[in-house]
Parts: sequence; C-alpha cells; structure tokens
Amino acid sequence: MESASLKQWVSRWEVYYLWLEAMRPEAKYKFVVIAHVEDGWVLGLVVNSRVNAFYADKPILAPCHAPIDQASHGFLDHDSFVDCTEVFVVPSAHLSADAKRGELSEALQAAVLRAVADCPKLKIKHRKLILGE
Repeated sequence: MESASLKQWVSRWEVYYLWLEAMRPEAKYKFVVIAHVEDGWVLGLVVNSRVNAFYADKPILAPCHAPIDQASHGFLDHDSFVDCTEVFVVPSAHLSADAKRGELSEALQAAVLRAVADCPKLKIKHRKLILGE
C-alpha cells in the first residue's frame, strides 16, 4: 500500500499483530495499538500480558499501564495491559489487513490517553503526537 494513503486505511486505536524487531530481549510478535498515524509510519503501543517487573516495583510508573480486558477485546486470550512507557515506530509496509485484529473500546481509548498523559517515562515528543498537542 502506498504510504501517501496510509491515513485512509489505518486508523488510530486499531490493533495489529506485528513482528517487532525492537522488542527486548528478543524480537517477537506482539499486539500493537495504533496511537498516531502519519503518512508512511505509525506510532504503536505494545500490549503485554503483565506489567514488566522493572516497572511493577516503581510506583511512579504505575500510571503508564492501561488495563485491557479480554471480555471487551475478543482478539485477546486474557486480560492484559497497554504499555505506555514507550512507543514503537512502525513503517506502513509492516501493516496489512491480515495483521489487523480489532480496535480498542472507547473506554480503553480514554484510559490509554490518560496513561500517555500521566506517564513520566514517555518521551515528550511522542506524548505530544499521541495527545494531539
């Protein structure tokens, strides 16, 4: 798909199942929430099964995780979290209709925006893009 038309076929709050090379300690498939769309790329937030132990022991980072329930998001096998501590830049070439799994409920969209606004670890430039500032 041409990058110039990305905004026409990818929407904010959609969830894709993508291979992320930047995942640590190793690359793997993850659910990725589209948080911001530009022509040619998107900013994505990763869905994790649990809060990373590194963050769990740091109360200041608790607001960085938005719970996502399986009951309202059928693409999940169990309740999870949208991790707002960092974003992943995903080129449009990595997005396809086959990788799309669904979208976030309106309630979770609001929770993610609160987590983005309140997360002290998220880079300011990413926060501004996601919040539309």
